[in-house]
Amino acid sequence: MRTFSIRGFFRSTIVGAVSLVVGLLAMGVAPVANAATLEVLCTGSTAYTFNPGIIDTERTVQFAATQNLTSCPVKIGVPSNLNGGTSSVQGNFLVDCDIAATLQPANTTETYSWTNGTQSVVNYTDIVDAVAVDGTLTATFTGTVTSGVGGGSTATLVVVMPNFQGTLDGACFTQQGVTSLSGTVTLNLLSL
Repeated sequence: MRTFSIRGFFRSTIVGAVSLVVGLLAMGVAPVANAATLEVLCTGSTAYTFNPGIIDTERTVQFAATQNLTSCPVKIGVPSNLNGGTSSVQGNFLVDCDIAATLQPANTTETYSWTNGTQSVVNYTDIVDAVAVDGTLTATFTGTVTSGVGGGSTATLVVVMPNFQGTLDGACFTQQGVTSLSGTVTLNLLSL
């Protein structure tokens, strides 16, 4: 009759597991994380002003943008009292009505002040924009959190402005031009 040794069973199981991990690492297979290390998803509203207004002729325009993030339903790896925040950014860029959908220069640094007293500084380096058939603008900004909450994370900001094209059509050929735009915003900070 064969007897079963608990000590031998555990020893062989541990040796087998270690051998498997060492073998996988030797082949270049890295462990896969099942969840984000950090993720913040917040929604709210945004407003832009332009001075002078954007017209059909290219000129330098000062822009100012504010965001009011009122809800953060996803918070992984950050304090639970991070419930929203605000940001503002301003600068100048060369723009006309044909490229107004970019809303601001591609390389822009924005500071988010969170409700729990912390901050995140984001450097946006890329903008992809599209205007739908119904005239709604969707502009997606991507960049990196350079400091603060989520440092090193990827930042994605999605701005949606209904009736964007209607606003342009109504104001681009006036002397005043487009002086303000508003819409909704979703911010995602993600680090895997």
